[in-house]
Amino acid sequence: MASQTNSAKLKLSKREIASLSPASLGLTSEKIAKATGYRVNTVNNYLISAAKKLKAGNRTKAIADAIRRRLVA
Repeated sequence: MASQTNSAKLKLSKREIASLSPASLGLTSEKIAKATGYRVNTVNNYLISAAKKLKAGNRTKAIADAIRRRLVA
């Protein structure tokens, strides 16, 4: 399991993690965008990209997987 966690950390960009972290707390894309200064579409693109890298089918699964892998709080 440790190798999966480390490889996932290497694959996710700082911006993908910066978008996943507040999403894991229940923030909407709009609120994440306002907090980070990104556009809503940019936040959604980072979340989609992270989901693809984590091989998660959707945003919720990506967040759950990121939490499970300890990529976000």
